[in-house]
Amino acid sequence: THNVCDAHADVRKILRDDLGFKLLSKDNPWIVMERGLPYKLLTWLYHLGIITLLLGIILTYLFAFEDNLTLWPGKTNSVAPSVNGRVQNLLGMKPPRGDWTLILDEFSTEYHQSPKLDYPKDKLSRLAIGLGWNTPAYALNDDGLFPKNWKSVVRVMQGIRMLDQKVIEVNDPMKFGGYTFYQGRFEQRLSIRIDNNPIPLIIKTNEDVLIPGQGGAIKFGTLRNGKLFKLNGETEEIKPYASVKAAKKDGVEKHIDLGRIEAGGSINVNDKRITLSDFEEGAVLNYRYDPGVPLLWTGGIFMLITMTLRLWGSWHILSYHVDENGGMVFLDIHIASKGLLADTEKLVKRLEYHLTRYDLKPSPMPVTAPSFNDTLSLR
Repeated sequence: THNVCDAHADVRKILRDDLGFKLLSKDNPWIVMERGLPYKLLTWLYHLGIITLLLGIILTYLFAFEDNLTLWPGKTNSVAPSVNGRVQNLLGMKPPRGDWTLILDEFSTEYHQSPKLDYPKDKLSRLAIGLGWNTPAYALNDDGLFPKNWKSVVRVMQGIRMLDQKVIEVNDPMKFGGYTFYQGRFEQRLSIRIDNNPIPLIIKTNEDVLIPGQGGAIKFGTLRNGKLFKLNGETEEIKPYASVKAAKKDGVEKHIDLGRIEAGGSINVNDKRITLSDFEEGAVLNYRYDPGVPLLWTGGIFMLITMTLRLWGSWHILSYHVDENGGMVFLDIHIASKGLLADTEKLVKRLEYHLTRYDLKPSPMPVTAPSFNDTLSLR
């Protein structure tokens, strides 16, 4: 139903307007058109992301370093790294030190309750639990509190001018001056008095300490202080307390539980009254200098996006040729596809539909009694 000129015009119009193809080449006997995300462009962009990643890795390897510092409430501390990057060490450069300082305004800890299995000692009871006859019991004790989060309110100061302020939490660091500051751990210092001695003794938690007049060392456990999230959904402020243990005299690195001591309270150890008069908590921040991080993030995200588009996208390139032979017009089509969402068969069916939707197709008349006027209608 077409001549060559009409066929050229109709095919190009259908491919462009109905199927969304764009013309790539028309100066050859075969006309080339394209639809979807440019696959070659995505390939180039994908490799560009890989190159960006490699540049970030090289910068990190050559220049990155990390260190840590401890901040105590109300006291300033400057960032003075004791290490340096590989290139800085090779060139004999000193670690960079900013003209600004850090101040810890507040440190707080959040705890949650973790019940422990109260496992029976006798064998029959344990057998009954193992067989499912009895249900296991759980108990909450002083050691059943576990930290769920640490928070440090930190200010960046330059003289009397505040440059920045941030609540640093686990997995929520602060970025300033090319450094990234992470919440690492915390340290605690206890101020204790022995009997009526007015001079306090400053000690750290979780370290063996020799008390004057004592025969052996004792150790104060981690001070529990902060907000407690209970199993029933309620919250409460913990009254600060620490466990006290004494080292065994046989030299084995184990301790004997002596009880616990609260802030402002006392405990008797070998006829000595030990009073916890005060305490202090400091935040240990890990910081890192890494100029390759922006390139790593940019290249990684860029590569993942382009890789996803290349894998899941839909791209078709189509070439066709219209020719006349023996009074018949022929249309030859070749299609190449890329991407998991590319459906060549569906595209061919849509193209066939649009090319033949206005063609005359024979169809039989409704079945009636045969008559002389029976004809074949065309629609």
